[in-house]
Amino acid sequence: MKSTLSNYQSDIGLRYMNLDETVQNYKLSISLIGYTLRHDLKDINNQNIEVQSDNKNKTIYFYFTETGCNSCIVQELENLTQVSKNSYNIIVLARYSDPIRLAYLLKDYNIPNLKYHCLPIDCEIFESKNQEYLPLTLVFNLDDARKVSNPLVASSESPEISKIYYKRLII
Repeated sequence: MKSTLSNYQSDIGLRYMNLDETVQNYKLSISLIGYTLRHDLKDINNQNIEVQSDNKNKTIYFYFTETGCNSCIVQELENLTQVSKNSYNIIVLARYSDPIRLAYLLKDYNIPNLKYHCLPIDCEIFESKNQEYLPLTLVFNLDDARKVSNPLVASSESPEISKIYYKRLII
């Protein structure tokens, strides 16, 4: 796996990317493939959340927590601002204590086609016994069965990973 990623790294000219962190991030990201988004997902006001499955991957989900990596959240919001210009729908699922604070954060990015949902702090978004993802900042698509595809675990230490992810997503 390291040789494949090393070739990939040199192909795109990212000689300074931390290869060990890239491998770790890749393993964590692929471990999320097939996780199912909960069917009973509700926002902080106990309203059902409508989920869009999209076999053309034109809907991007962005999950983060209020206590998560702030630089990861900002980095991905900036990336999503750029990606949304290519007619992508962006749906934010954020575990936040106050919907007003979440709205304030998101308004600075002026992302077209953005929908956001403020989730309760203790909300589990996937039907999985493994809750390792809860503190992470994630970007993903959903297939028609509400299963995760194309996952990315954001990393502020290797922002190049995100750039590669979005570049490959919009090809």
